Amino acid sequence: MEVLLGIIVFVLGLCFGSFVNMLVYRIAAKYGLIKNSQKSLSNSNKRSFCDYCGKQLNWYENVPVLSWLMQKGKTRCCHKKLPIAYPVVEIGMGILFIFNVQFLISNDQLNWISVLLSLIIVVLLVFSAVFDWKYMILPDFSTIILIIIAFLGVFFDELNIIPYLLSALIGSGFLLILNLITKGKGMGMGDVKFALFMGLF
Repeated sequence: MEVLLGIIVFVLGLCFGSFVNMLVYRIAAKYGLIKNSQKSLSNSNKRSFCDYCGKQLNWYENVPVLSWLMQKGKTRCCHKKLPIAYPVVEIGMGILFIFNVQFLISNDQLNWISVLLSLIIVVLLVFSAVFDWKYMILPDFSTIILIIIAFLGVFFDELNIIPYLLSALIGSGFLLILNLITKGKGMGMGDVKFALFMGLF
């Protein structure tokens, strides 16, 4: 990969990492999983706002990684501590974007459809991982989109469609049995649905 392309892809990944952080916060607020969820919901139509006081942020407070470093990990408006997860997710997303594009280049699959779909998958996987890590919940909307994308990929791969479908059904079926046996305590339905994606993918 050329250096310039690598930088562009990395910066794009940083931006989408920032988007994932925002999305995790807003979805958690809608689920009522954070303390000031009512304040967050009332600000949900705003551009970007402070996690704590709800004040709308300026553009220079939204620069991935740099804003967190310049503000020493605190908000400018109310000086509350910001999670270290914010820059970690942003940097991690940048690195994953580079790996993803490099993989496509190495396999001669660098076309706009492959790039678009693979980057959507990366974004949704990171979102699911972060949300699950923070709240032990896998939101349906991200899992459903992943399942649809994976199914479309299988649908056009006629030679391997049966093995992929069997893999998805067996994997999700096994987790469903665990869910029923443990009454949802050992394995949630979110994991059962996510196993469908894993099997198809």
